[in-house]
Parts: sequence; C-alpha cells; structure tokens
Amino acid sequence: MKLYELAYIANPNLSSEEINSLQEELINIISKIEGVLANHLSPSKKRALAYPVKKRPDRSLSLV
Repeated sequence: MKLYELAYIANPNLSSEEINSLQEELINIISKIEGVLANHLSPSKKRALAYPVKKRPDRSLSLV
C-alpha cells in the first residue's frame, strides 16, 4: 500500500471549530474513497509563512 501525506493551509479568519470541521470533512472524504488514515495532527495555531498567500502572511497549517 502506498502512503501519502496531505498538508493543507486554512484561512486564518476561520475559528478553531470551523478548522476542526474542515479536518473532519477531509477525513470523511478519505474514508469514502476507501482510504485508510494512519495518523493525523490537530490543526495548529496561526503561523507565519515564508511568503504571503493571497496577501496574508499567516495561516493555520495541518497534516492528514
């Protein structure tokens, strides 16, 4: 079985509940296509990025 890692960047204006909901939605999508989730990290707090994305220097990062 091949292993993949999914990193995503969330909008910093989202609340922690909305970010957790987004992560649960991604986990459900992976499960629907018969993917197996080996590990996931809870979403991090806002971090400064090396370069701005859509003119915002900070984002919330997470791995699934």
